[in-house]
Amino acid sequence: MYTVTFHMHYLEKFGEMLPGDRTNAENHLRELVKHILLEFFIAVAIDQVSIFALTESEEEDKRFSVRITAHCMSKASPLIPQELTRMELVLEDRISCALLELVGMVDVEDVSIVDASTQKERILSYH
Repeated sequence: MYTVTFHMHYLEKFGEMLPGDRTNAENHLRELVKHILLEFFIAVAIDQVSIFALTESEEEDKRFSVRITAHCMSKASPLIPQELTRMELVLEDRISCALLELVGMVDVEDVSIVDASTQKERILSYH
């Protein structure tokens, strides 16, 4: 079992992803990411999708932060570190391309895949 996390940013002016209903946007992202992850894993459970506004000013373009966490099961376990790194890069590309269609401009800050069995030994933090 692997834990996959995504952290990205986008500007509201470039898309209609948040037309006032954050829950629908989060649900849409949940389905999109699940579909993409199923290309690489045999089972996917999306644990969390969170969208946060980073700017509150009405005059500025609103910037949003998105964090997604999923648990995935691989056909081959454990995956070698080089394979995990390659998958992270491919996932970054796939999610960027998919979100480009929705929001026009997206900055994928981080994609990580961690073996959940060793995750307890590692401390992960996002700032």
